[in-house]
Amino acid sequence: MPNHMHVKSINNKFMLPIFTMITCCIIFNTCKVMKSEAIQGIVLFQIGTVEIQKNNSAFVPVSMQDSVAENDIIKTGAHSFVTIQFEERGVIRVQDNTTLQFTKFFSDNKAEFFLKEGQVLSKINRLKKNEQFIVKTPTAVASVRGTEFSTSYENNRSAVAVKNGEVIVGKKLSANQSSKDDSYIQQTNVSAGKTAVVTESVAEKESSAEVKIDLRPISDVENLTLEKIAAVEIVKDVKNKSTKDLEELKNNLLKKEVEINIQLAPKVKEEKIQALIAKRINSLEEIKEVFERIDEITLYNRRVVTGAIITRGNVYTVLTTNGTVEIQENEIKGIRVIK
Repeated sequence: MPNHMHVKSINNKFMLPIFTMITCCIIFNTCKVMKSEAIQGIVLFQIGTVEIQKNNSAFVPVSMQDSVAENDIIKTGAHSFVTIQFEERGVIRVQDNTTLQFTKFFSDNKAEFFLKEGQVLSKINRLKKNEQFIVKTPTAVASVRGTEFSTSYENNRSAVAVKNGEVIVGKKLSANQSSKDDSYIQQTNVSAGKTAVVTESVAEKESSAEVKIDLRPISDVENLTLEKIAAVEIVKDVKNKSTKDLEELKNNLLKKEVEINIQLAPKVKEEKIQALIAKRINSLEEIKEVFERIDEITLYNRRVVTGAIITRGNVYTVLTTNGTVEIQENEIKGIRVIK
């Protein structure tokens, strides 16, 4: 065999594995980047007091078209909210009196948020293959691929209400599980029109307290509240939209919100009244917060009942600090508002 043929054969033997190794490295690194690459959210608009914390710095006000990245924390005040879109995958609305951390923003194919308190509304539109969207609270986790749902956390109680699609809801293993322990167990699938309520059961010994999940129909308040995120259309090429375009979007959505709030207000009040009745023991301040007044009912027998009148007629129903009482109309000498 000629020498040049021998050299060529040797070169081929060495070049093939080298080429294979280079190709594998390129593929590996490309996949690695694709898997770990995070995105940023864009603030469509905000109302009221909305602040953001980046890199453990001080909280600063949020403005339209600001970016939101991994590990950022959003905090809203009373009567405030902010709407944030993440490319064309979906949009969230952080409700008032809420603290939400953006733990992951589609790095490792996962969007993960930690809801410390308050409520977040989510509309997931188009996730990529193998991507997940997760909202966690101190006691629960909600995982979806495409749906409209709300997640709330207040007074050790989590609620996940589903308007469209399906959400997988899990819970902490126990009420005493360390906050650093990120283990959840899958409990149930929550379909459209249902709400999963995750609560800590009170046991005689605190060490034996457990977290449990109950399933119930979605309430009118939850359903109407979710209309606020359902009304938000995904904005194409949101990064390049003008402020004028987003202001127009904001104004149109606020008009719809007024209509929703008109329907929502009486139902919210009724829900709060029922919560006070169920609680039985309430302060006058808690009663006034819901009824916006305190009534003083004087009876002919000189007894005075203080609280808020719920119903009137032949029989008056009054919510007091010790529960509800019923008073016959002919027993009442006078009524006045004292607060």
